Order: sequence, then C-alpha cells, then structure tokens
Amino acid sequence: MQSPLPRRRFLTQAGCAALGTTGLFSSAVNLALATKVAAAQASDTGDYKALVCIFLLGGNDSFNMLAPTNRDEYAYYLSRRGGVGKLGESHEDVGTGGLGIAAPGQGRDALLGIQPSNMPGRSFGIYPRMPEIQKLFQEKSLAFVSNIGSLQKPFASVDAYKNDSADCPLGLFSHSDQQQQWQSCMPDKRTGIGWAGRAMDVLQRDLSAGQKFAFNISMSGSNILQTGNRVVPYSMNVKGLTPLRGYDPKAAAPESGAALPVEVDYARSSATKALMSGVYRNIFESTYVQTSVEAEEAFDEVKTRLHEDAYPTWQPAEQSKLEAQLKLVANMIAGFKDTKTKRQTFFISITGFDMHHNLMKEQPDLLRTVSESIGKFWDNLSPETKKSVTLFTASDFGRTLTNNGSGADHGWGGNQLVLGGAVKGGQIYGHYPIFAESVMNTTYDVGQGRLIPSYSVEEYVYPILKWFGLSDQELFATVFPGYAARFGSGGIRETYKLYG
Repeated sequence: MQSPLPRRRFLTQAGCAALGTTGLFSSAVNLALATKVAAAQASDTGDYKALVCIFLLGGNDSFNMLAPTNRDEYAYYLSRRGGVGKLGESHEDVGTGGLGIAAPGQGRDALLGIQPSNMPGRSFGIYPRMPEIQKLFQEKSLAFVSNIGSLQKPFASVDAYKNDSADCPLGLFSHSDQQQQWQSCMPDKRTGIGWAGRAMDVLQRDLSAGQKFAFNISMSGSNILQTGNRVVPYSMNVKGLTPLRGYDPKAAAPESGAALPVEVDYARSSATKALMSGVYRNIFESTYVQTSVEAEEAFDEVKTRLHEDAYPTWQPAEQSKLEAQLKLVANMIAGFKDTKTKRQTFFISITGFDMHHNLMKEQPDLLRTVSESIGKFWDNLSPETKKSVTLFTASDFGRTLTNNGSGADHGWGGNQLVLGGAVKGGQIYGHYPIFAESVMNTTYDVGQGRLIPSYSVEEYVYPILKWFGLSDQELFATVFPGYAARFGSGGIRETYKLYG
C-alpha cells in the first residue's frame, strides 16, 4: 500500500524547461487554452457536471466482457469462440484452447450472471474478473450500451454492407483511424478535433463573468477527444500540476540586503513577467503570451482547489495506475464542484487491449484493473457527487468472435459501459445482437464475427451530452458535423433513455 499523502501536500509540483524556451510555456499554455470555457446561456449548465472517459486502447474483446447466457445464444457464442478457455493460461499454440468463458455457476472462472430489466427472456453474464461492475449493474448505477461502433451510414443488413462498402468508415478495422473516429465523431475524414472539444467550444461561446475555470483535463497526454477549435486538453498526471519554476506573479522587489535566493526569485519572476507581457507584432505571439499569463492565473486556481487530498483514506493499489488516475479525477471534482466551474471532462487511456495472441492470459488482469478501479472510484464519491458524474468507456472497436488460435482480430461493433448517479442502470441499451446463425449471417456478421454496429458513436454519446447540457441545435450544428447528412435525418436517428 502507498503511504498516505499529507493533506496539505497532495499537489506535488514538478520542474519544467529552462527560462526563455518554448518548453517553458508548454504545460501552462495548454492550461490557459483549456480554461477559456464558461457556461453558454443557451445551454443547461446551471449545476456542476463532469464526464470521465476511460479509453481502452487496442480494441477490447467486449463480447467476453458482456456475453449472452440463455441456452441457445450461449451455445452459438461458445461455438464461435472455439469453446471454453482457461483464464490466466497461455494459449500460444494454435488450437490449445477456446476464447469462450464458462457459463454462470460453472466454477470460479465463470461469467457473473445478470438479468437486464429491459430485456425479458434473455440473460447475460459479465466477465469473471469484474465483480465490481456486476455489483454496480445490479445496484442500477451502471448500464451497458451494446454493439456500438464508427458508422458513416447505417447498414440494415450484411448484403447492404457488401453492396455499399464504399460508405464504410475511413480506414475501417485500422487502430489509428478508429481511435480517431471514436474521439472525433467524423468517420469520413481524418481530423484532430474531437467531440468533447467541440462541445466545450459551444459552452465557452457566451463567456459569463467569473466562470473562467471550466476545462478538459487529460490524465493521458494530448488526445483528439478533448481538442476543440478553441480549447485543448490540459495534461496532468498523478503527481499533479507543473508550474513555471521560480515564477511568482505576485513577487515584490526585495529589500536592500535581502538573501540571494530572494533576489534570484524576484529577478526570474520579473524576467518571466516581462517576457509574457511584452508588446508583439505577430498576432500569434501576442495571443501566445496572453495565454501564458492566463495560464499562471489558472494554475494558481487549480492549485488552490487541490491543496489537500479530499480522500485521505483512499489508498490506490500500488500496481494500479488507473485507480491512482481516478483518485486524482475525484480530487479535481471535489475541488471544483462547489465553485463557479460548471463543466469538466476527464480523459484516461489504458493500453494493452490489442490481443491477437494470449487473450485468455492477458485480458483477465486488464479487466480486473478496470473493474476494481471503477469500483473504488464510485465507492469513494458521495451520493450527492455521484449525481454530477458520468463515467463511460470507449475503445477502437470490438474484436472478432472467431479466434485465431489464441486471440482475436480487429472487429467492428462492441459493448461499452456507462456509470452515473443519474444513469438508469441495470439495463442493456442499444441492440445486443441475437446470437443465432440465421440472424448473424443476415444482419450483423460481415466475416469472422466482425459485427455491423447497431448504433454509431454519435448515437452512443448523444444522451450523455444531452445530460451534460447541450441542446439538439448545438449538437447537430457543431458537435456532430455531417451526422444529419450521412444518416438522412435532421436529428438523432436512434436513441434510448439512458437517464431518467
């Protein structure tokens, strides 16, 4: 176990680049750009709300994470997966084991049974290493959304896909393209602008006095999801923020005979302030400098809000970076939820899900980490805070139902989970495919168990962003560009009542 952090030393400050270089301002500039966000009067942003995205990089094998367990569908599932495999064992040799999970009640490594309230007659199981997720589902705090993927246009059948394959998403089955499209909601082009960034662009449009510090925070570096036309994600890590070393905007001139360190600090602060407040001819330089000044103001604000650990008894497991990141998210939420900040998004990515080999050996630890970390995060939030938070997963794509001997290849549609105090949990939304050969061959399976998504990424995040406070007009004009034209609809094609 990690030793507790002193309450007044929660925020650990790291060093930064040398004075006078671009690197000096890199973290600070990101923070300043990220903080130019406030509640738009046209949006419903009167109370604090936070979105937390956990991106499972590489393509999670999500039809093991959530599998059908009623007799006929389970039999089909098992036949496509090549039989039951043993969790935690290497299957490097082709043919040594299947990718299926044992049915509920069939031992320690069996699926954890659930019965969604909105799907009578069908039963399902959650991955054996995810008991926290099962508990949250049964408590109706968590829901699954099934068979989601990037779609340039909907395909009603396998034949429609084969006849209109030119209308497939750009770079279908490619990691980089599908990660980008999940984060951008633009399946027909490559872009560096994401849907959460565009959403924050909308929310900053009508800047309200005193609502300066609302922004996108990334625990995993730069990303497309949170990058807008005017806002960018600010990167943090579990050690906290990175200030401009030696810069104090309030530094006063030292008295005669002051100690050398005081004189040096004042000289450094004065030089930095002069550099950041100079008059520049180049408009970019001028904007850059103003951004740097605002960055330090923002840094001071964040540092004030994070001056102590709101959860001193929560000690993340030493081996779990995800849990430590979620604790920092929880501290950020605790620090800002009662301020004039109204909207924040958080981004965390986890690697390791591209399992062409050894899926049965490697997936258990990854999904255990996801489940335990989310469970700890939710257990530590107060009931009131939970009402203001939605946590959701995303991934490149699902993986093939068929196996290549020890792993699965790149697929298409997959399953995701959504957790929140306002979420109508205990249900599976979307269209979980019917696991029967006749249905799969005509409606879903384009080959090797690659399933045509029933819902697009836009349709997945639509109810989440509605809860976040954006209107339909804002969503379809700015956040989902091209959706209406591609889907032939002025609004959302399909949706579901995720919040109630």
